[in-house]
Amino acid sequence: MASEQMIKPRSISGFPEWLPEQQRLQDRWMAAIRHIFQSYGYEHIETAAVELTEVLAAKGVEQKEIYSLTRLQAEEQEDSRFSLHFDLTVPFARYVALNQAQLTFPFKRFQIQKVWRGERPAQGRFREFYQCDIDIVGIDQLPLSFDAELLEVMGAVFLALNSGAVVLKCNHRKLLQGFYEDLGLSAEVQAQVLIEVDKFEKVGRDVVIERLQALGVAAVKIEKILKLATSRHSLEGLEAHLNSFEVESELFRQGVDELITVMASVPTREGVELLWDGSIARGLNYYTGVIFETSLSGSESLGSICSGGRYEDLCARFSKTRMPGVGISLGLTRLFSHILAKSELDKHLSAEHALLICMDEPSRAELKVLAQSLRVSGWKVELTPVGKLKKIMNYANKKGYQNVIIPNEDGTFEWKSMLNGEQERLSKDVLLLRKP
Repeated sequence: MASEQMIKPRSISGFPEWLPEQQRLQDRWMAAIRHIFQSYGYEHIETAAVELTEVLAAKGVEQKEIYSLTRLQAEEQEDSRFSLHFDLTVPFARYVALNQAQLTFPFKRFQIQKVWRGERPAQGRFREFYQCDIDIVGIDQLPLSFDAELLEVMGAVFLALNSGAVVLKCNHRKLLQGFYEDLGLSAEVQAQVLIEVDKFEKVGRDVVIERLQALGVAAVKIEKILKLATSRHSLEGLEAHLNSFEVESELFRQGVDELITVMASVPTREGVELLWDGSIARGLNYYTGVIFETSLSGSESLGSICSGGRYEDLCARFSKTRMPGVGISLGLTRLFSHILAKSELDKHLSAEHALLICMDEPSRAELKVLAQSLRVSGWKVELTPVGKLKKIMNYANKKGYQNVIIPNEDGTFEWKSMLNGEQERLSKDVLLLRKP
């Protein structure tokens, strides 16, 4: 019988896979993020990996980025109606509309799930990646204090991850739309200008000018658009700075007032800079108020690692009830891959892990009982197969164990620290009293 041709194993571009020690660190990050989200009262949910294609395609993302589902063998192509979600906000809107009678509002939720996007893989850009989202949705109204809370929560997350200093950049869609209104741009052209301005840092000034010219925007208006887009300012003196643009639109004024209200409510944190950035536009069409993006200081080329904003009618496609909300999303995989690339990874298991060595098979049953008792006490215990001690200790080093437990012939145990080599002899009773 002819053997099957072997397939050379290879990774799939844009679909990251981590080594155990890398996965271990990502798990710690997720646990820290989950803890912070829950500490602010956000409730955990998960939604399906797929949504109706027509719903996803209606939300401002390019259709070429959406992964559609098909089966290799199917009598009917019903599955083609579904696509993998490209973010967690659209599924969340459907979830809220579907379950609104059972939810308590304002509804505060968090999700940590994978999303899929048909992008060209590059630094910080993946086709499959984790997002960590928090959103708050109300009925009829939602106070601006919640917009500020999202920035406060994410500031706490960045500090907990110890990922480096960040810049939380804010803008306001009403401010932008009022500015474009004042220039006399039609609603249709405004929507296209928002998309192009949102790409400013990615494609550069010349490309944006060329694309605005293609939209029929006059040169004098393009100069004013770019003046706003290249403007940055801290909260102190921001109102006076924005007034210097001499915009008469009431919508612009409303956007300025709401922006300043939100930014003034965000607590100051070391390593977290809060800044107004005129280039932040958020191209997705469901944003209506304050919008956010975040960059890692010194690594701005990585792009935004956290973004979001206020929306007034995201659930309108699913429900007649007006449910305004605000949300923000951390691109976990983008940030995590960047930290892995620039930092030396601590490969040690956390301190509650211990390796219990089995010296001979007759003692295995008793050691299994001991291992389970230690697990009940909070330890994470691996019981080894029988082998040479030197080989087992080499295994402990490679896996990153900090603690190794070695049975002695007299019924006592050696507790060995793999960090400093120190050992202490413990009776079984004392060993069982030790806590992680």
